Amino acid sequence: MKLEYILFIDSGIGGLSTLATTMKKLNFNYIYFADNKFAPYGQKNSEFLRTRLEEIINKYTKLYNISMVVLACNTATTSSISYLRDKFPHLFIVGTEPAIKLANNCKFKKIATIATIQTVKQLGLSNDFKSKLISLKSLATQIEQFMLYPNPQNNYKILKSCYLIKQLTQNCDCLVLGCTHYPFIKSKLKTIIDIPIIEGNDGVSNRVLSLNLAKKHKNSSVKIILSLKNSNNLKNYKKILKQILANQINLC
Repeated sequence: MKLEYILFIDSGIGGLSTLATTMKKLNFNYIYFADNKFAPYGQKNSEFLRTRLEEIINKYTKLYNISMVVLACNTATTSSISYLRDKFPHLFIVGTEPAIKLANNCKFKKIATIATIQTVKQLGLSNDFKSKLISLKSLATQIEQFMLYPNPQNNYKILKSCYLIKQLTQNCDCLVLGCTHYPFIKSKLKTIIDIPIIEGNDGVSNRVLSLNLAKKHKNSSVKIILSLKNSNNLKNYKKILKQILANQINLC
């Protein structure tokens, strides 16, 4: 029988945080596609993202037995998930959204959400949340560069952004991370910002679990395929994923 896979899609390393959180809970076969030639998604418009994501899903469903797609990107989800569910009604498509509802359920009164420009734009069209929305144009790219090339210059850029976030979230009592790249700097943010920080990877992984694919997957072994549009950093991506799974990179 042909192996079943869950396909994770992001424009870069951000979705590795979502993938790793899911892998720790569910033994399954995974494909992770980083569309890094077109990164960051947060600066692309909705029309481009819908077309691009449709192309990726079409390609991988022809190559592999894909039973579920996880949009491991807040921008991809807010701009495209309804469109993709209409295009691929035979697939489970799970999205990643800022955990604003979770923050509201925790009774925080002054919530700040940081996200990409496109995610903030899409969230601004909805009335289903209560949060101060803050768009950060270059943070996802800075995190990508820092994780792949952890030198003092890139570290300085991250720290500078963390202090900017502190300034922008004054008088707030909770910070929601609205991009899957952002958990990679959660530990740094915690040393600078004195309020609870919430991200949505647990919610995504729990949604994947709730769809009960595990019952159909009886093998204890797991196959993982990492694929990059531009494969120059493939070794680094593999290294980062291994470090997260070994708890050497703390996303909590």
